Amino acid sequence: MKRGISIIISFIVVFLLLACGKKDLDEIPFEGSSEEGFQDENKMSDLYTVTINVDGIGEVAYMQGNVTEFTDDDYFQSAQINLAEVDDYTISARTTEEGWSFVKWVKDGDDYTVEPTFILTIDESADFRAVFEFFDGEVEIDYGTSDIYSKEDMDSAIQVIMDEFNSWGGYEMHSIRYVSDDCNSEENIEWLNSHGDGNDYTECIEFVTDYRTPLDDKEAITVENNCIYKDYEWWLARTSGGNWILVDSGYC
Repeated sequence: MKRGISIIISFIVVFLLLACGKKDLDEIPFEGSSEEGFQDENKMSDLYTVTINVDGIGEVAYMQGNVTEFTDDDYFQSAQINLAEVDDYTISARTTEEGWSFVKWVKDGDDYTVEPTFILTIDESADFRAVFEFFDGEVEIDYGTSDIYSKEDMDSAIQVIMDEFNSWGGYEMHSIRYVSDDCNSEENIEWLNSHGDGNDYTECIEFVTDYRTPLDDKEAITVENNCIYKDYEWWLARTSGGNWILVDSGYC
C-alpha cells in the first residue's frame, strides 16, 4: 500500500516539474521579439539595394559622390550597392571588347539613359542593367514601304547621308531606316524651305540611323566614346527633277 502511495506521489511531483518547466519555456521571448529587435527589423526594411549588371560584353563601376573618372580597377562584371540612407553615386559602364559598344542603361526593365555614366540619387531599391551590342560591320538598310519613292530614289538619298556621315571621322554607321511616306507633307516641305538656302523644294524624305561614336576621341565634347546613338534623324529635300540635298539632321 505504502509502495503504491509513493508511486502516485512521484508521478505528481514529476507532473508539477514538467508543468513548471513548460511555463518557463513559454516565457522565453523569441529572438527579435523585443523592442530592440523590432527596431532592427525596421532598419533592415529601409535598406536600399541597387544591383548593377550587364547585358552583352561589358563592365560596370560605381563610386560615392560625383566622380569624373574611373580607373581600370573600378570596373567589374556586376556590383551591388547597399545603403541605409539616401546618397548620391556615380555609375558607369564601358566595354573594351572589339565589336561591342554601349547602348543604354535599363532600370527595372525600362529604358533609363543612353549616357554610359550618370549620377544616381539612391532613394529606393532598383535593378540597373548596362546594355551592350555587337556590330559585325554590315550596315543594315531598311527601305520600308513607300508609294512615293523607288529604291533608286532612296539609295541616292542614302548616299548623300553617307557622304556627310563619313566626313565625321571615327564614327561607324550601323543601320539606316526610311521613316514613312508621311514625312513628305506640305508642312515638312514648308519647314525645310524655311531654312533659307535659296531652294524651292517640292519633295522631302526622312531617314533615321543608328551609329557608334569614335572608340577613343579625347576631343569629343557632346558624345561619349564607343556608344551607340539610335534614331538620329536626317532630312533631305529636292526640287522638281533635282538631286537630294541634306537640309537638316539631328534629334528634332
